Amino acid sequence: MEVALRVQDPSGEATRDVLVRAQEANTVADLIDVLVRAMEWPRTTFEGDPLAYAVRRLGTESPLDARMPVVSLNLKQGELLVLGPTRGG
Repeated sequence: MEVALRVQDPSGEATRDVLVRAQEANTVADLIDVLVRAMEWPRTTFEGDPLAYAVRRLGTESPLDARMPVVSLNLKQGELLVLGPTRGG
């Protein structure tokens, strides 16, 4: 699977187009890793604590389950996903 996605932060201020290549075994957690790298966001706080991120579809409040296979999302070309840090981390 290869799909071009648009990714934005929760405020809508930062947006980036990303080409994602995923195999069936890849999970949403793997997708989050790719998107964080594409957005060039930090992995740790200034204190060295790890930062956790979540992704959701535009128009929904709930983050996608990180264990879910990416192919089960049936992502469409140009679909917009919202990526942001999780609460507390």
